[in-house]
Amino acid sequence: MNKHVGSDFDDFLEADDILEDCSTAAIKRAITWQIKERMGQAKMTRSDLAKRMNTSRAAVARLLDERDEGMTIDTLSRAARALGSRVDVQFVTANPLFGLKQGQRESIEREVRQLRRPRQFKE
Repeated sequence: MNKHVGSDFDDFLEADDILEDCSTAAIKRAITWQIKERMGQAKMTRSDLAKRMNTSRAAVARLLDERDEGMTIDTLSRAARALGSRVDVQFVTANPLFGLKQGQRESIEREVRQLRRPRQFKE
């Protein structure tokens, strides 16, 4: 039986110990996409953005590189200001069971596993 049947994609990534890496990469790609979209709307080049951020074109190239995960909050904030925007960061609970007592969490997890089991129907 496939151990991933009934689970979600995050469970799959977590089982392979790559959830955090994938989440970080996805966040960086989303931020990069938003910056590029704003640049396009403002008809702003990389050089223009660098001037407005008071930084080098190389720094802007790193900012727009989806694989470069070394962006600081300061750099992101300066880019947002240069694009007439602001940064809004939110923490959302990744695990709805976070904060429950161990016994409560185990009980809910058991019920969820029961619900995820493939059901056998009699004909």
